[in-house]
Amino acid sequence: MANTMLPPYSVVSPLGNRYYDAETASYLAPEALLRLMLACEVALTDTVAEFGLCDLSIAEEIRRAVTDITAEEVAEVEEAEAGGHDIRAVILCIQKRVGPEAKAMVHWNATSFDIRGTGEALLYRVAQKELIEPRLVKLMAALLRLAYREASTPQIGRTHLVHALPTTFGRQLAWFASRLGSSILKLRSLADELPGKFSGMIGGNHSASLFFDDPEDFERRMLAKLGLEPAECSTQIPPPEPTIRFLTELTIVSGIMANLADNFRILQMTEVDEILEPGTSTSSAAPHKRNPQLSERIKSIWKIVVSRLILPFLDQISLFERDLTNSASARTYPETPAYVCYQVKKLTEILDGLTVHRDKMLRNMMISLGYIASEPLQQILREHGHPSAHEVVQTLALRARDEDVSLESLVRADPTLQSFLEQFSERERAILADPSHYRGNSVEKTIQLCQRWAEEFGIELPA
Repeated sequence: MANTMLPPYSVVSPLGNRYYDAETASYLAPEALLRLMLACEVALTDTVAEFGLCDLSIAEEIRRAVTDITAEEVAEVEEAEAGGHDIRAVILCIQKRVGPEAKAMVHWNATSFDIRGTGEALLYRVAQKELIEPRLVKLMAALLRLAYREASTPQIGRTHLVHALPTTFGRQLAWFASRLGSSILKLRSLADELPGKFSGMIGGNHSASLFFDDPEDFERRMLAKLGLEPAECSTQIPPPEPTIRFLTELTIVSGIMANLADNFRILQMTEVDEILEPGTSTSSAAPHKRNPQLSERIKSIWKIVVSRLILPFLDQISLFERDLTNSASARTYPETPAYVCYQVKKLTEILDGLTVHRDKMLRNMMISLGYIASEPLQQILREHGHPSAHEVVQTLALRARDEDVSLESLVRADPTLQSFLEQFSERERAILADPSHYRGNSVEKTIQLCQRWAEEFGIELPA
């Protein structure tokens, strides 16, 4: 039975329905790979013609023939005529559209993975340049603008989910922008390193060497038409490591987004209530609830992405010049960038529509304001020569928390600390009295990071 287009909710994968994105599919679906493999066939015949082994009219005939070949047609031919061999089906579809002379030149001296392996490298390179990076830059723009706007918004910093020291909401966001920006640049370089191949059945250029003294020159010139360079060494397949590195960096990007989404989930807890993401859904049982379902979805998709990363590593091992134990698993690789693109889209929506409750951020900071001066107090006492500053401050800070009094009041009432307190500068006294302004260089660092990455990606920050 031939493959046919199925209604979205007859497709097993949620990428075919719930998380379907038409733009993403146009770059990563089998139809997209087919277009690129057909481009490889055209580049091959063009190069053969340039070397004088066929007339230019033959190359042009093949170029015209590939324009209307569809994935559905190839699937039908694969099942009915090609014995389940997808590349053989592509060849037959082209040959049906050309005359006898051109038919003989289709897939000239190629092995299947000269076409498929090169097509897959093109798939990821084109998707990175035209789909993934533009979406990531749009996400960066939303993240940087929000961070810049909130650069001075006071917020309590948390380690181990416990109040630590004052920071700003912008500084928290800038941390993610810095990580994401680095990954965007890394993805760009890794995509550029994805190689093609036209080296034959076991990588030794056997058939090409029948016609050329330098078969690698033919390979270079053919791949150059596609914007690719050949792998330094290949077998029947290109080396798997460049693709593994690319998919690994995509997984890192997914993790950065999931990390931010997790933080956003906590900041939307009822007892925290520092932000509200747009489109929050209500509970079917409790209409008063507003659930952070977009952030939860981003986290959930990360689980899919990170679990898929094991597949390319399992496929790294291919016996001798090649085996076919990756024939099914490797076909799932495009799902990783597809899921990441969905995450990027949803996180951008969150950032563009995020409501920041600055009053709640300040309120939550006040909960621990009485004792979070313990860190600077410890450092100041050490600077003034106290021999056991950590132990003394820890005892006082825990008392301040348990008795709900300020750390400053306990310090001033402690007779063993008076000689040290007299040495405090005005700034040190002010920090002890009101640690909410003890933010280090949080504001300055936020602005610096926003400006640095905005310049990198040509993003305009708010005035």
